[in-house]
Amino acid sequence: MAREKLMQMAMQPNESPFIFSNRINYEILDAYPVRKLGTGGAEFVHRTRQLLAERGRSSLQFVDDSIMKPAQLYLFAYNAVQVLGWGVILVKTIHGLSKHLSWPDLYTSVETEVKIFQTLAILEIVHAVVGLVRSPVGTTVMQVWSRLLLVWPILHTCATARPSVGVPMLLMAWSVTEVIRYSYYALALFGAVPFFLTWMRYTFFIVLYPLGVTGELLTLFGCLPEVAEKKYYTIEMPNPANMGFSFYAVLIGSALFYLPGFPQLYLYMFAQRKKVLFVEAAKKKQ
Repeated sequence: MAREKLMQMAMQPNESPFIFSNRINYEILDAYPVRKLGTGGAEFVHRTRQLLAERGRSSLQFVDDSIMKPAQLYLFAYNAVQVLGWGVILVKTIHGLSKHLSWPDLYTSVETEVKIFQTLAILEIVHAVVGLVRSPVGTTVMQVWSRLLLVWPILHTCATARPSVGVPMLLMAWSVTEVIRYSYYALALFGAVPFFLTWMRYTFFIVLYPLGVTGELLTLFGCLPEVAEKKYYTIEMPNPANMGFSFYAVLIGSALFYLPGFPQLYLYMFAQRKKVLFVEAAKKKQ
């Protein structure tokens, strides 16, 4: 019924109809889930036409609930597992801080969980590439890369990184952020996100983002002397391949990337906060 209604509304003179296919796509627009075509159809079509005009396209691909369900269930399971994993990390981090563990011991207490659940985030790149989620591939790659750089080449390899005060900072920032973020994603799949969770997602970042970035940079800087001395992951010249590689330079480059990257992302989140919370407040008044 929803498909027939949309086709009838979309078939206007000199306009191409929408093309339906098996491509998985949860939402065509941020505020217009495909699942809700039964209401507000005219507004949906109007806004979609605007999107098509902006992109210079005459068709849009999407599927109905019967095709979406398997992907929905998979993404819900993935997000639920991440909520549980980062929830354990958060609880153990708070417990370690309450016991006044040294920073190396604090990280050791959650090391296994951090490695498992942060490495699992590689799947988010796959999700973006195949279209399971609408996240930009480039942004997702950079976010996952920066975390994995800290978890494996830095904290796993460099003993001098663990005593850094940045360790408890990044553990708290990461775990709180991820529990909120994955909870939000899981419930959003079914249109069941409570307002308080939306508010937390678009408010807590004000403190958590600077805390996390500061912790990441301090931890990275803590390992630089050891990397320079022991030449981890470094290929020096001369060699048979006549090629060199400096892991130290990679770390410096990664640190410099925060200079343009963090302000841009931080300001973007403020813009999203204004947009999303304004919409949520308007809904509550209706």
